[in-house]
Amino acid sequence: MRRLHSLAGLAAAVVVTFMAITGAILSLQPALETASARAWAGLGSVAQLAGAVATNLPGAERLTRSASGMVVAYYAENGTQRAAQIDPATGGVIGAYEPSGFFSFITELHRSLFLGDRGHAIAGLASVAIAVLAVSGVLMLVKRMGGWRRLLGQVKGTRSQRLHTFLARLALVALVVTSLSGAFMSAVNFGFIPDGTSLSFAMTPQSSGAAPAAIDSLPALAATPLGDLRELVFPAVGDATDVFTLSTAHGQGYVDQATGALLSFTPNNFWQQLYEAI
Repeated sequence: MRRLHSLAGLAAAVVVTFMAITGAILSLQPALETASARAWAGLGSVAQLAGAVATNLPGAERLTRSASGMVVAYYAENGTQRAAQIDPATGGVIGAYEPSGFFSFITELHRSLFLGDRGHAIAGLASVAIAVLAVSGVLMLVKRMGGWRRLLGQVKGTRSQRLHTFLARLALVALVVTSLSGAFMSAVNFGFIPDGTSLSFAMTPQSSGAAPAAIDSLPALAATPLGDLRELVFPAVGDATDVFTLSTAHGQGYVDQATGALLSFTPNNFWQQLYEAI
């Protein structure tokens, strides 16, 4: 076990250190987005936000909300597709939205080292190595401490051994979560397991065909908290039979633009729930 632990540590050391640094940088992105998005709790419903956005951006076609709370509206203006960051509290336009070039660079570097599939494979193997490192380390510590009940007890040995054990205990949960999520994302990238996004939902129904109602008055959208929103696709302008496509943290459904009724809803399956959690 000690040899396995050492080999995994040596094999993963450089890549793991590199991924830890880039991962730490990427962890700043949600915090910065949350600050700029003013993503407070209890902001209201999807109906309120969508209605305000439709008023402020008459050509609005789609709304997205990231895990950090940032809301982006995609709209057409003079035949050109544009994107704007939206204040979730008012539905007003904060400014033009452009993905951060810096974080896009770091993301690609973190996920694939700019090596394409080979880089994804290296990142996946590094995640597996971290998992082996964590599990073998725990088993060695259990043996050294004399059983699972003494796992958190006082450690004997040299100063460096005690420090190593102390730091390992602190990092154990983070190592396990990081390694498993990294391995999962790599498996999704190579198609070994589904991510749920490519799985089919129910067929799109048609609206009642009556005159569209005010968006902020639609019951199904009013019943959906903004915090659950992932994406809202607006009906095509001038098509009374088209519907709203509503994607939430729990599944996907279709909303009649005239009555506001939820015409159908498909809950997330296991893989979609797992992907949503990660």
